[in-house]
Amino acid sequence: MAHKYTGGVNNSDDLGFFRAMFDKLIAEDVADAKRIYITGGSNGGVMTYMLLSEMADRIAGAGVVVTTLPAIVKTWPKPSRSVPILIMLGTAYLMMPWSGTRGLQQAISARDVRPVGLGLQ
Repeated sequence: MAHKYTGGVNNSDDLGFFRAMFDKLIAEDVADAKRIYITGGSNGGVMTYMLLSEMADRIAGAGVVVTTLPAIVKTWPKPSRSVPILIMLGTAYLMMPWSGTRGLQQAISARDVRPVGLGLQ
């Protein structure tokens, strides 16, 4: 694990929780290790981005709703591989503006990402 992501709460380990959950579901034949898909909206979308950054080798695909890239993405490790992702944004959700934010623009620049439709030049 590159680092322990605590979500701002001491004594928590979100990555460890997801790794353990995936392992348990696979061991109990509830999930197929090659077909783990994740999704999240708003703050859950940020968690989805973080999981893709840290655990791309275990995730087949992802969906994110009303969540732009947070500035903190600059501190996350680069994903180990490309993972298909569906990103759905709206123009009326004020927590994650359609036009992005200064933090989003900096994160995109740092990651050399070229988003389409975000109104960023």
